[in-house]
Amino acid sequence: MALTPAQAATLKAAINADPTLAAMTSGPGTDFNAIAVAMNAASNPAFIVRKSSVQTDQVGKVVSYAAIGAMTSANTARISLFYDMNPTAFFPSADIEAFFADTFSGALAGAGQATRDALVALWRRTATRCERLFATGTGDNANPGTLVWEGSVSLNDVAALYL
Repeated sequence: MALTPAQAATLKAAINADPTLAAMTSGPGTDFNAIAVAMNAASNPAFIVRKSSVQTDQVGKVVSYAAIGAMTSANTARISLFYDMNPTAFFPSADIEAFFADTFSGALAGAGQATRDALVALWRRTATRCERLFATGTGDNANPGTLVWEGSVSLNDVAALYL
């Protein structure tokens, strides 16, 4: 996703505020690629966000099949309906997270909590430094932030800020 002029200005200000990156913006140490790599790295401290999309088939790769075996037929029907409604991908909203937490509630052969934890891990990721500049919210695992801008910046994106 391309940066708006206001977002580009914010990115440039963030780069200039970092002494290591600012030193790479001009002169013999100019290295726009290193700046892009740094801004595309994971934010530190980690700022947790919901993924914008999860492939539906990824759910089956993280759940415990012991938990599925212990589920009621009503809950397995809920999962089938979810797959019917989201055959390819979905946004893992708080509503969908609650749906899966309810569906996999209980001990479920000792694998219920582990399955819920694995699904939460599937729904989230750490924002990059650049994405963090524009994200909103708390950004922790209990309250993931919201991405306003998502993507990566290239050497050309960074160079355009300074040339």
